[in-house]
Amino acid sequence: MKHIYKTLLLALILLVSAQTAVQSQTYSLPGDGKDFFLGFMFPSYNKVAHPAVVAYYGAYALVSSFTDNNHVTVSYFDRQTGQEQTNARYVIPGRTGIQIPLDISSMLMNDTGDVPEFCACHIVGERPINIEFFSTGACSGGSYLPITTAGLGKKYVAASYQDNPGELGILCYVYAPKSIETSEGFFEIVAAFDGTQVSIIPNSTTMGGHLGMHSGKGANLRENAYTVSLRRGQCYLVKSSGDNTDVDISGSIIESNKPIAVIAGHENASIGGVSNRLLEGRDFMIEQMYPYDFWDTTGYVMIPLKDSQPADGSTFDGVGEDYRMFSLDSTASKIDFFDACISGAINMTSPRLAFPAPERTLVTCPIDIEATNGIKFSAMMYDERNFANAPPYPAPSMITVIPMSRWRTSFLWYVPANKFENLQAYYVNIIAPPGDFDGPTGILASFNGGTIRPIKTVLGLEQQFKNIPNHIQGVDPAPLTGVRFRLSPGSYYAKGPHPFMVYNFGFRALDPNNDLGDF
Repeated sequence: MKHIYKTLLLALILLVSAQTAVQSQTYSLPGDGKDFFLGFMFPSYNKVAHPAVVAYYGAYALVSSFTDNNHVTVSYFDRQTGQEQTNARYVIPGRTGIQIPLDISSMLMNDTGDVPEFCACHIVGERPINIEFFSTGACSGGSYLPITTAGLGKKYVAASYQDNPGELGILCYVYAPKSIETSEGFFEIVAAFDGTQVSIIPNSTTMGGHLGMHSGKGANLRENAYTVSLRRGQCYLVKSSGDNTDVDISGSIIESNKPIAVIAGHENASIGGVSNRLLEGRDFMIEQMYPYDFWDTTGYVMIPLKDSQPADGSTFDGVGEDYRMFSLDSTASKIDFFDACISGAINMTSPRLAFPAPERTLVTCPIDIEATNGIKFSAMMYDERNFANAPPYPAPSMITVIPMSRWRTSFLWYVPANKFENLQAYYVNIIAPPGDFDGPTGILASFNGGTIRPIKTVLGLEQQFKNIPNHIQGVDPAPLTGVRFRLSPGSYYAKGPHPFMVYNFGFRALDPNNDLGDF
């Protein structure tokens, strides 16, 4: 069975091996960058997978440090008492990173959710660090970028996707799953402080029986808020209870009296298609939500991810990306979506608790998204599932589009090492002012702590995009260029003279006996 795992971006599984796609942004938020609380979600596929397949499932913290860090601790919480217990300590040289295995048994939550549990992982650095959550395995590849505790917020909107009653699932061969499971959308709240009170308005009815506003059994078109109390280190999982594609927990609102982390996604989503191939086509998705305080009304730009080449001309399943808009205010955000392949603006107005979420599908060109009435919104990109005639083979995943007001001038990211890898491709999309990609006065980069040099001499140039709507050089007042670079596993650091944005993603196929396709 071919499985795609998502490192920092996406994941998927086909019937021929274990393959993983990866995607995640590497933005930074205010705060000292030394303290992080991580949550964990178990992919639905692992509930039914053959034991020989489950054995290769793993979750990791990819920790990078800007400077020499002699004291990085990883801690968990006693499930009964909540007492924090240090698990391990690490030393990380400047501009390098390490891959730390996470104790899944300490982070795994009750499957039905709606119960507070001490399941957080707490990572603290002596000096500023960057962390990426990464999981790998059959239908289990996923990643998100944890936000430093000092940068957490009190208001969030969850981004997920429609529940999946087994669509694009398949049974075959010796190591096939026991069944094709139903999988749901979810969000998970992580408390960093004692005395945390959280109000939740679910957009779909939850597995714990809390009524949804728009979908799921008993949904009544009302904001059915309920409140939970959490202690430091406790997590609270919320899953939709639907068994069909008419149910979607996306747009749910989470508010608290103290800063919290919120991760969201889908246990095993179905987006795109498999181009008439006999393939397992679902994928685990996970992302940490961006706090409402750091949303904006303008400056949401993005360039395409790497797609299979050439696209499958017979079906065009899964080509490009989807974009969804989310809002929190009682007044809808009037949103114009600009696609470089289409003339004029596309209306994607997003009201509070919208159902379905405003969505633009099959986008293959650079985009720019702007609100016209001053109401803030957030934008999420979902990569379409696609199998063409040549690698890489993308799977669906999600990535937060970061507004330009939150861009930074320096970044760390890490491409994890792995075993049994027969097919791999790793990339980074970087968006910046045009002149910053050239010469010693532009963006500089280093690899594995090496010499800092102009970025095009450190990373392998793959493709450039100079047609970002409303940001074209010589036409618009704030021109931008997007560049996709090819990467190898290892640690990366980049700094520039002006704020820019980094999105790290990749794809890989793994097979322990080096025979892709035999399960």
